Amino acid sequence: MNYSSRSDRDMLVYSLHGKLMGGPDADPFHDDIRAECAKSPTKVILDLSDVEWINSWGVGLLVSVYTTAQNTGSRLRVAACAPKVCSVLRLKQFDKVLEMFPTVDDATRDFDLNTANMN
Repeated sequence: MNYSSRSDRDMLVYSLHGKLMGGPDADPFHDDIRAECAKSPTKVILDLSDVEWINSWGVGLLVSVYTTAQNTGSRLRVAACAPKVCSVLRLKQFDKVLEMFPTVDDATRDFDLNTANMN
């Protein structure tokens, strides 16, 4: 698994690439998320549009990232997962725990809307 990240205003967007299988290959990604969330509460979007496959370890990684976000007061959204990936997440009922959006733009708008409603 590879990933890239970018800042979009007050949000961090992580784009994951390839097969999401957890394990040691995913440690740098999770370490990066931990470090960013520890700095200050953060809005994080995981862009899964380029993830072609996910196994149970990959689902476990997403749960760990979600827990990291929750424990630091950060908020997490999943966006743009491919049909195969979405079906695995639904099968594991992960879609009931985490907010999922069809596109990164939709996830961004949701953060914007929620921020506006908090003010």
